Amino acid sequence: MKKIQGIVLFLVITITFFGCQVADTSISVLYRADQSTGGVIPHDTNTYNQGDEIIVLGNTGSLIRSGYSFDGWNTRDDGTGTHYVEGETLTIGSETLTLYAQWAPIIGIKALAGGSGFSYILQTDGALWSMGTNGAGQLGTGNTSAISKATKIMTGVKAISAGQSFAMILKDNGDLYATGDNSDGQLGTGDKLNVSTPVLVKQNVASVDCGTFYTMIIDTDGVLWGAGSNGISGVLGNNSQDDYTTFDKIDVPGDAIVTSVSAGESHTLFVTENGDLYGMGNKNYGKLIRPYDYPDYDNRSWYMREPVLLSSTLNNIRSVSAGIDHSMVVTEDNELYAFGSQKYGELGNGVALAIDEDYGNDDDGIFEPFKVDNALLKISGEDAIQEVYAGSSNTLILRTDGTLYAVGSDYSHMLGDGNTSTACHPDIFEIAQEVSTVALSGSHTLYGSIDGTAWGAGYNYTSTHAGIIPSTLGQGDPSLYEYINFVAIPLDEDNE
Repeated sequence: MKKIQGIVLFLVITITFFGCQVADTSISVLYRADQSTGGVIPHDTNTYNQGDEIIVLGNTGSLIRSGYSFDGWNTRDDGTGTHYVEGETLTIGSETLTLYAQWAPIIGIKALAGGSGFSYILQTDGALWSMGTNGAGQLGTGNTSAISKATKIMTGVKAISAGQSFAMILKDNGDLYATGDNSDGQLGTGDKLNVSTPVLVKQNVASVDCGTFYTMIIDTDGVLWGAGSNGISGVLGNNSQDDYTTFDKIDVPGDAIVTSVSAGESHTLFVTENGDLYGMGNKNYGKLIRPYDYPDYDNRSWYMREPVLLSSTLNNIRSVSAGIDHSMVVTEDNELYAFGSQKYGELGNGVALAIDEDYGNDDDGIFEPFKVDNALLKISGEDAIQEVYAGSSNTLILRTDGTLYAVGSDYSHMLGDGNTSTACHPDIFEIAQEVSTVALSGSHTLYGSIDGTAWGAGYNYTSTHAGIIPSTLGQGDPSLYEYINFVAIPLDEDNE
C-alpha cells in the first residue's frame, strides 16, 4: 500500500512540475463592433498567458456608428464593465477577454438639409430650424415669408431632407411630414397644391431622401416608395413617366429589403440588405454604370425606368449618393467608389475635363466604378470613409475621424475655400475638422461641428419682388450675397 501511495505522490509531483513548465498560450483578446454601422473590427492575432500585460488597440478599423463617436472599449456590451481606451495597459486574466466598442452620442447638430435658397438644421435634441427663401412654403412656418435668421419650427424630429423648393420632415415616431412646392406631387399629399404648414403624408417611415422634384422613402419594413416627378427618365422606378401625387410602392427585384436610398435629379440609387447596388433613371455619363448600347443603342435609350442591379462585382455597399450626373458609394469596409461625369473633377480622380480638354460629349464620363484611392481619405493606411455627399458638380467626403474633404466645382463659393475665384478643384482638399454631419445643395454647403455649431458657405440670398433679402445661411439682414469662407449660423432660442 505504501508503494502505491508513493507512486501516486510521484505522479502528482511530476505532473505539477511539468505543468509549471508548459505555458498556456490559449488566451485571446477579442474586439467586438457593438452597434457599429460600418468599418472593420480590430483583430488581435496574438494569444497570451495569464498575467501578461498588453496594450489595448485603438479604433484601427475606423468603426463608425451614425450619430455617435467612438468612445473606447468595455468588458461588457452595456458599458457597465471595465472601460479601456487606446494605448492603455491591460493585464490578461485566466480566460479569453472580449472588449466591446463603446459609443458617445454626438451633441449638437444631427442633420442638415439645403434646397434652392433655403436651409434646415436639425439638432440632436430633435429641434428643427429653417431659414432662407420661402415662396412655396418650404420653410414650414405656416406662411410664405422669407426668414433671414434660423427659426425653430418643430421638435421631436428624427431626420430632414430637402429638394428644389420643398422639404420632408421625419418625426421620431416614424410619421413623415411634407411642406413646400408640390407642383409635381413630390409631397405625396394626393394633389399638387403647395403646403406651408407641414402636413402628415405617410407613417411607419424609416428614412427619406428628396431629389430635385421627387421624394423616395424606405418604410420600417424595408419597402421602397416614391412620389413626385418621374420625368422622361423614370426616376421613381415604377416603369412610368407620369407624376405621382401619392407614394407608390416600387417593385424591387426579389422583394429585397432596401436599406439606403439616394434621390438625385434624374437618377436614383439604392442598396439592399445584402449590399447590392441598384439604380434607375437617366444613365448618361455612366452614372448608372451602363453604356449607351444598353439596352438599345440604335434608339439611344438613355433611361432605365425600373430598378436594375448595377454591378455584380461592386457589392458590400453601405450607403450611396446620387448627384446630378455622377454617383458615389461607400462600402462596409469604408472604401469609396465613383462613376459618372468628371467634368469638374467631382469623382476625385484628379481629372476635370472642363479644364483639361473640350467637354460636352456624353461619353466623357466614367462608365465603370473605380475606387477613389487617395491618401487623404485613409487613416494609418486604412480606408476611412464615413459618408459621401454628391452634389450638382462636386463631392464632399467625411472621414471617420470627422475630417471633411471636398472636390469639384466651387460654383457660388460653396466649398468655402476662401478663394475669390469659383474655379473647380480637381484635387481633393480639406475643408474642416471635427465635423459631425453635412448637407450639399446646388449652390451652398452646410456642415455641423461636434461642438454643436452649424456652418455654411456659398450662396446666401436673392432679392425678392417685395424687396426682402432672405439669408440662406442665417446671417440676418443685411448680409453678403455669397460667403467665400464658412460662417457660423446662429441658433437663437428667441427665434421660436
